[in-house]
This record gives sequence, structure tokens and C-alpha cells, in this order.
Amino acid sequence: FTVKGISILLQITQASVSHLLNPLEETGYLERLPDPKDRRVVRIGLTGLMLTTQSLIHAAEQLVCPGQTIIPFVFCSPH
Repeated sequence: FTVKGISILLQITQASVSHLLNPLEETGYLERLPDPKDRRVVRIGLTGLMLTTQSLIHAAEQLVCPGQTIIPFVFCSPH
């Protein structure tokens, strides 16, 4: 992922994406990585902490609503 790519996906400015990503980087959930092909591009990488957190959330979803996804931790809906 890149900040630009995320901004396009979410339809918000790159500055807004950076503002959202800063706390996640500061708490160790993601890291900014240089693009080996283009020094102007910064890639967003998920850390082990983020991947572990995602796994825990998915496990909790399956306990609460087996075979379904919780949206946002309140409602259950089919995949």
C-alpha cells in the first residue's frame, strides 16, 4: 500500500491518510518503508503486531458470530 493508493481507495486527501496513519505507526502497528524502485514513494507495511491483532479480531468474530463478520463489533452479517 502507499499513502496515495489509500487516499484513492478511501476518497480522502493524502494529508488525511497520513494523519490517520501516524498514530498507527507510533504505536507499532505499521511502518513506512522506502520503495526500492522509486525513492519518492513510501510504502505502508503492516507489522507483526498488526497481523497478530488482525488474527485476534478474526478469532473473536468467529466466537461471537461463527462464519460471519462483525461490523463494527456490533452487528453480524454474512460474508
